[in-house]
Amino acid sequence: MVIWNVSKSAEFSVKETYKSLLPHKEYITWNSLVWFRFRIPRPSFIAWVTLHGKLMIRDKLVQWKVITISSCLLCDAAEENENHLFHGSEFAGQVWSGLILKMGYLREICSTWQEEIQWYVSHFWGKSCVALIKLLIFNSFIYNIWRERNSRIFEVKYNSIESMSFLIVQEVRLKLSAHKLKDEESDAIGSSWIDGELAVISCLNNQFYVPGV
Repeated sequence: MVIWNVSKSAEFSVKETYKSLLPHKEYITWNSLVWFRFRIPRPSFIAWVTLHGKLMIRDKLVQWKVITISSCLLCDAAEENENHLFHGSEFAGQVWSGLILKMGYLREICSTWQEEIQWYVSHFWGKSCVALIKLLIFNSFIYNIWRERNSRIFEVKYNSIESMSFLIVQEVRLKLSAHKLKDEESDAIGSSWIDGELAVISCLNNQFYVPGV
């Protein structure tokens, strides 16, 4: 009697055999951060590529001998990689710290980009309007930091921390302004539909806090 170990039924199966031959991929915990209802396609795609570590960033380009300079375009103080560009650089750190505070979190940023992503996974979830705003802001943050980096290379244009924060919130506001959103958290008190524009205003007011300014 032959027992086919790769099959759950212990019998030969082409499907189970094929699956056993595929490389086992690590479970992705951050999937819900980038793929959700009402997402903005381009920021979500750039966030997806970023979290996979597949951006054409300077440390990779130096390794491939495409360029010879690996310094960060945002601060010129360290090598440009995903951890530094979105987490370690002073520019990105101050933008994100301000946005986190506007979302109601008074906390220190984690020491590494991967730890910070896991914190997002634990806190940016749910189907409420506020949860949606947090996810949109996270994706818009990654997209606009990447766009700012490219703008400095190809157009020699520089945004300030304040203008970057304003741009991110405006992007989220424009996305939600045309939507009527069902807020699961407010069902209990009898308010089931809220305007996207009002939700953004209530979650993030018009004044931007920039740490150290």
